[in-house]
Amino acid sequence: MIAPYASVAIITVAAGTVAAIGALTIGYVLAERVLHTGFHFNGWLLILGLLAGSLGVSFAGLLGTRSVLQVPPSQTLRQV
Repeated sequence: MIAPYASVAIITVAAGTVAAIGALTIGYVLAERVLHTGFHFNGWLLILGLLAGSLGVSFAGLLGTRSVLQVPPSQTLRQV
């Protein structure tokens, strides 16, 4: 019963990493190229972005697969 949650956890960590790096990249471009101010890297921002992205994708993934996880696999496959 842990396997579905493990796969969602792996996907959420990957999505959180992409979200955090994307947010930092956009922040850098906006600060340096658009606003012409200095960009100061903050490691906590990367960690918070990773956690926020992971939690958001985890919530959406579990919400979307809730009906599938509550029935036996054989019943789900019969419906397909």
